[in-house]
Amino acid sequence: MRGSHINVSRFMKVKVGSIPIPTEDDDYNEPMEPIMPMICCDPIDIIWWYKPIGSDDYGIHVEWNKWENMYHELKLRSNETFPYYHEYFHHVCDSWSVKHGLRDKSLAKQYQIIWTKEEQKEKGYTAGILLGEALAEDFAKLRQKSFSLREKKHPSYSLEMGDWAFCSLFHVYQILNKNYEIFEKPIDPVVADRELISGLNKNYEEFEDELYSASMGFCRNDTVYENAKDSPQTIPFYVHGHGQEENWKSEVQEFCKINNLSKNLKFVD
Repeated sequence: MRGSHINVSRFMKVKVGSIPIPTEDDDYNEPMEPIMPMICCDPIDIIWWYKPIGSDDYGIHVEWNKWENMYHELKLRSNETFPYYHEYFHHVCDSWSVKHGLRDKSLAKQYQIIWTKEEQKEKGYTAGILLGEALAEDFAKLRQKSFSLREKKHPSYSLEMGDWAFCSLFHVYQILNKNYEIFEKPIDPVVADRELISGLNKNYEEFEDELYSASMGFCRNDTVYENAKDSPQTIPFYVHGHGQEENWKSEVQEFCKINNLSKNLKFVD
């Protein structure tokens, strides 16, 4: 089954209300999701990450001192907002999951383990199964004036498994089943019609709304900004570290202003 062959039995319009904010009682602590892993393959040694709704430091984060040089390089190709929008897509999924009460700690705990296996290309993980990463890459790519591939490509940074709607639906299956590993093993090489594990919950219909539909996948045009908890302009943006130049904070502010990004900028020492 490929994404273009998915039949939708119904599309249920859901009245969009406010996204509920989890409380401390939810005890939710999602590992940071890497956008540019270092050569050492340590998923914790990262540059960009997203912290989920309900966290004390909810929002998009960057280690500016680690990214500053790359920022200047990407700026020459009009790709400097790529990692920002990658992380913003994680916010889109997070908004959808929170709205429908689908967020689960077990998925977060799996992430780091699977990320490392994929990065180190362990058997059965060279194709990539973290579909949220593939979707985030494509979402960010659509918002660039130009685009060049990453020098270091992570297995999950690819939509080779299927098209946008296909990967969106199977990412929803992962969320519904609280399990990234929804395919029968072995999962290499990539084939869009590989078998799913038995007993999989596929009841996505009740969760279709303006953020996700099986016919279109996760919303990837700019109307998504109206339905996620925050838009790219209002989501908190945490800048860690210190730049090389004395006026580095002005550089960060310019990055946000020119690209119409967060006005909720927070410098973290």
